[in-house]
Amino acid sequence: MAVVGIIAEYNPLHTGHVYHLNMAKQLTGAEHVVVVLSGDFVQRGEPAIVDKRRRTRMALEAGADAVLELPVSWATGSAERFAAGAVEILDRLGVVTDLVCGCEYRDDVLLEKAARLLLEEPESFRSALKEALRSGLSFPQARAAALEQELPGSTALLAGPNNVLAIEYRKALLAGSSPVRFHGLTRSGAGYLQEALPEASSFASATALREALLSGKSPDSEELAVFLPSCSQSALDYCLGPDDLTLLLHHALHCLPAETVSSVQDMAPELVRRLDGLRGELLTFRETAKLLKRCNIAHSRINRALLHLVLGLTEPAPETIPAVRLLGFRKDTPLMRRLQDTSEIPIVTKLADADPSWFAPDIAASELYRSLVWQKTGIRLESEYRSRPVLW
Repeated sequence: MAVVGIIAEYNPLHTGHVYHLNMAKQLTGAEHVVVVLSGDFVQRGEPAIVDKRRRTRMALEAGADAVLELPVSWATGSAERFAAGAVEILDRLGVVTDLVCGCEYRDDVLLEKAARLLLEEPESFRSALKEALRSGLSFPQARAAALEQELPGSTALLAGPNNVLAIEYRKALLAGSSPVRFHGLTRSGAGYLQEALPEASSFASATALREALLSGKSPDSEELAVFLPSCSQSALDYCLGPDDLTLLLHHALHCLPAETVSSVQDMAPELVRRLDGLRGELLTFRETAKLLKRCNIAHSRINRALLHLVLGLTEPAPETIPAVRLLGFRKDTPLMRRLQDTSEIPIVTKLADADPSWFAPDIAASELYRSLVWQKTGIRLESEYRSRPVLW
């Protein structure tokens, strides 16, 4: 039985994601789909637009058989950490035969070479990377320059966020000697970060859809409905964005000493210095991140550092995933029984059955998200301690 794995945020799930789900099965001949989904906070360093259970239902209605949660420390980590955690889950389930991810620019041979080079990091690459960093480039820019020096033609690979993740997925599979087969699927429609909505005949980016929703547009409006399947339209009854973290960020900046801020995941020393100078300013989350961009650090890392500060995620970060939570599954799928027989990683449906240490950061993050939704909208999401997997 072929089972294809998909790593996603579905923030929110749109018609491009539905295309990806369908093409993943077609490309691999898989009978079933397992999705590893980010929880209530995502890799861009912000809250998901709606909670993980609403997005789980979107995934199940769109064709997924089972949805598992990527723990928050990995879901909000760097591309390397995000990919390593998701691939670890898929590999340890024991049933996933293939992994399909989207790419802006697909060159399987070049992608494979890039993944191996970044995994092995020969001395010539390390020297080129150090030299690029000394020249003032940010780490992503420096790594791209060093990779191009070692592997001419690779610049286009690292130009797209999906390609960066594709390389990290392949690298993680190689590092773990995983038997899971990797497949790239050329992305169609708007670019990952494109903020404008495209023509109705194309796919919109999740970025553009989020900005439209946060600006007050209705998910079932004529402007957005063409890009959002009905399962997403019905689930988007509220929206959370980066600036909903503003008060929590102010609290952290004013109440935490500099040494605690320094211990936060993704927090570079120059960010600590800059943040210290902003302690008396009244700025939104987005405004703070924009001011910090004067530092030679990627915007996504700045957002992640600020989010980790709010969530209290500090170094050292966990290296392996002790267990995984089942967010939802199709009632008629035979996949769940097989997972029970093959999975090397504990699959948890009830927190009462789990070691308390396994999910402490995830529970804290989701309870914080729940409070944010209640404060903003009056909607009372189910407590993490009472929730059960979504059935569809």
